[in-house]
Amino acid sequence: MNAPHSLLVRCVLLSAVLAATLAGAGCITSETVRPARPDANLVRRSLRAQFEARLDGRVVGLVNEYGGSQAADRYWSVMNPWGQEVGFVDDLMRFWRYVPHEELPRHVGAGPLVEGVARLLELGGEPELVAVERRD
Repeated sequence: MNAPHSLLVRCVLLSAVLAATLAGAGCITSETVRPARPDANLVRRSLRAQFEARLDGRVVGLVNEYGGSQAADRYWSVMNPWGQEVGFVDDLMRFWRYVPHEELPRHVGAGPLVEGVARLLELGGEPELVAVERRD
């Protein structure tokens, strides 16, 4: 009589362990990360120009233009007046905003550069971009 009771207890314990294992399996995440290959093509972009974004006579932001040897290698880094990068405009004139605690920037629109600067800096109008002496 003791053997069937022992078998029942073992089955219940096995079921509990299996249920706990399956429940825990839903919490496992994985990520595949590929390291940069030494033979990968690097795109070098150098600082080409710097601008102040001015609205109503005051500096509301800064814009650095970077570019490589081809027109498709250009992009513009958009910063607030304190030099903190808030986003960028890529070579296809798409606007991307950095979001705290998120890995990738958020697409916020497309159009002319001044429109992108206005959106990224959350301005009420389109700023004037005034070239300044480079601050290398």
